[in-house]
Amino acid sequence: MRMIRKFCLIFILLSITILPACDTNSYTYSIPADLADGWQVDSLASVNISESLLSEMVDEVQSGRYGFVHSILIIKDDHLVFEKYFNSYTWEMFQDIRSCTKSVTSTLIGIALDKGYIPSVDARLFSFFPEYQNLNNAQKDKIKLSHVLIMTSGLEWDEWAYPYNDPRNPWNQMTNTDDWLQFVLSRSCIYEPGERWFYNSGGSMLLSGIIRNTTGQQAKEFGLQNLFRPLGISEYIWNSNSAGLTMTYSNLFIRPRDMAKIGYIYINNGEWNGAKILSEEWITEATRDRIMTTSGDAAYAYQWWKRRYNVNNATVESFSAEGSGENYIFCFDSLKMIVVITAANWDVWFNVLDIVPRFILPSTN
Repeated sequence: MRMIRKFCLIFILLSITILPACDTNSYTYSIPADLADGWQVDSLASVNISESLLSEMVDEVQSGRYGFVHSILIIKDDHLVFEKYFNSYTWEMFQDIRSCTKSVTSTLIGIALDKGYIPSVDARLFSFFPEYQNLNNAQKDKIKLSHVLIMTSGLEWDEWAYPYNDPRNPWNQMTNTDDWLQFVLSRSCIYEPGERWFYNSGGSMLLSGIIRNTTGQQAKEFGLQNLFRPLGISEYIWNSNSAGLTMTYSNLFIRPRDMAKIGYIYINNGEWNGAKILSEEWITEATRDRIMTTSGDAAYAYQWWKRRYNVNNATVESFSAEGSGENYIFCFDSLKMIVVITAANWDVWFNVLDIVPRFILPSTN
């Protein structure tokens, strides 16, 4: 009996440690606060979004059904109309958005292209890296910038085959070298460029080198000047590796309201409060379906995911920035709507994706 009691005590303690905290407070909707950060705020009713399903959503999240969700924000028709934080998270806190960073990096590539630093997405990959020409060959010379953006470079790289802490994982191998660009560019080209899709954070790191070599600035410096500052984003963290190269595959820490600004310019013709930040040409090209991913439930564009949802007998398309831990920036161009969801589900998948078709899209009239 003593052993049983001991086991039960251990189980209870583990449950408290592992499971997300349940917030039993009754939820009452309120208009988001006006923080003078560039967002106009308004009610759900003003943009014809129903409160009832969103209240049910909040109850489900607070019950722990979706793990350690930190925030859910909805921007509709140019207004921030829904903002809710969970699990002791607040609007001031930075979110580790992981691979959502890739979509931010794609945006910087678009800006560099718009400004003439990059000639074309059809430019050969090795044309950006004269210092590594010794690693080039006839097959690799077919790789274009567009292939890197779409993750179809053909370079030997499959970081989903092994856990990230496994020494066989190419991401793990890259981060344990002194020269990350050299490591990626030295990989064998085992497929015809453009032929097959493999998730490739190494390719996303090559984008950091391309921004540096074409603009003369590290990606985080170029981003501050041409993206973050124009968006009124003054506080964030973007880490660099030991060689000083901005980690453009991940490692951006930013607030949810500012995440929404990144998505917003994509559904607002590249503009923020009247200032042109990104060309419409890039927006169209960067978010167009390019290839089906190996996950089977989404296509891929220029470091953006493409998803389709069937809601109320209609198909709604989205493009999204997606990061581990279940962090998302969803862009619904046809609805003029942005949804930001942040979470810290690092070890267990809670299917936070389900929140969008189950609660948010059906609430939109």
